[in-house]
Amino acid sequence: MRTRFLSLLTAAFLVAGTFFLTGCDNTPPENTISAEALAQRFGGYTIVRPDSASEEEVSAAVYLRSAFEENGYTIGLTTDWVNRGEEVPADTLEILIGSTNRPETARYTADLRHGEFAVAREGNRYVLAGGSADATQSACAWFIQFALPWEGEGL
Repeated sequence: MRTRFLSLLTAAFLVAGTFFLTGCDNTPPENTISAEALAQRFGGYTIVRPDSASEEEVSAAVYLRSAFEENGYTIGLTTDWVNRGEEVPADTLEILIGSTNRPETARYTADLRHGEFAVAREGNRYVLAGGSADATQSACAWFIQFALPWEGEGL
């Protein structure tokens, strides 16, 4: 009798659990960032990746550009290459991906270990970089998930 009672109780919990879980939707919400909001925050910005980027850094930069484009905003993508004898630009609006030649990248990646990443804003530049190529991809994914939709002050 006791075994039958436990079986019925277990079945009741399974049915109740199924009932409650049918309302759960594990799909991520669609991005609802307007192109106007992106233009306001990132107008004039260009995504900059290293000229000698790894395959992962190139992929991360393209992934970030695609996230902008999926929301109706077109953003440029270029490399950090400068002509010999020219100085690295200092006041341009840039989203830096990976190990660029910009001083902001060096400041934020100097102490990163393998697997760690940094996402920061310094002046006119965002820095998305990691202590490894896969960590740079994680920095871009974090930026897309948390910073792109952010409408408050700060990053």
